Amino acid sequence: AETLMTRLGVRGLFGSLVGADTLPVRKPEAAPYVEAVERAGGDVSRSVLIGDTETDVKTARAAGVPVVLVEFGPEGADIRRLTPDSLLPSYLQLRSVVDQLVK
Repeated sequence: AETLMTRLGVRGLFGSLVGADTLPVRKPEAAPYVEAVERAGGDVSRSVLIGDTETDVKTARAAGVPVVLVEFGPEGADIRRLTPDSLLPSYLQLRSVVDQLVK
């Protein structure tokens, strides 16, 4: 992932990158999420997981953080069935959705 992100020229846009081979456990365990937030200098208690899969919901629940699912991912609006804390129709609404969940 490091190589791909670097080749795409976007690696510098991310404060951390935790892949499937970084830790001995994978999502939906909370540890990869917590590690990613901490490596980026964040506070897990003030974080939100943005995702597009059931695994993302399970990971957020395991980490005790809100989960926002994108409606423009592979499942589209059907992602609502996973009952996230919020839905994101477009990245244009990201700030307002996060502001509502993290106080």
